[in-house]
Amino acid sequence: MVLSAMIRGMRSIFIITIVLLLWNQTSYTQAIKLTWEPNSEKDIAHYTVYRSTLSQKAKAHAVVPANKTVFYDSSIAIGKTYYYKMTATDFANNTSEFSEEVMIVAIPQSDGSSDSLFTNSIKLQNYPNPFNPETMVEFYLPVAGHLELIIYDMLGREVRRLVDNHVSSGHHKLRWTGISNDGSRVSSGIYFCRLKFNKYNGVIKLIVTR
Repeated sequence: MVLSAMIRGMRSIFIITIVLLLWNQTSYTQAIKLTWEPNSEKDIAHYTVYRSTLSQKAKAHAVVPANKTVFYDSSIAIGKTYYYKMTATDFANNTSEFSEEVMIVAIPQSDGSSDSLFTNSIKLQNYPNPFNPETMVEFYLPVAGHLELIIYDMLGREVRRLVDNHVSSGHHKLRWTGISNDGSRVSSGIYFCRLKFNKYNGVIKLIVTR
């Protein structure tokens, strides 16, 4: 008797993107994010993720609880090709057929699309906020390139151009002391910090208190 036939086969597995996960304030790691539609059976105990660098050679890589439909694979090497497929297992230890196999090359995505690495992994933040007299603007870039980092006031006028040149990939911190381009101190109020990189545009709100 083939017990695996007692569970319906897995539906399709989908690769969302390569994402960047923030473990703490200074450490990031890249990961491949997998998501899937849940198995229709009600007594599923867990899912098993299979992975390999060769097609149809995948081995068990991780076990995911039945109430989860997403898995972050952080044990990857940039530049390598990975193949994934999945099974579902019920509480009687019956296992479904494999899902369709999917493939991804672990390289940063830079096409500017909504599911690219840029929209998912460029991190822009500042602390403290509100602040007086200074704040630390922090950002992460997956690749090197030309970057603009500009402070604007509520009327959209440029207040301070912090960066306008080529910046290396990685984690960066810049201190803004509340000084404008002309050397004067800005007044209390709300300002906006815009990061423009490739096709990415990100904005955060800064609050100055005097």
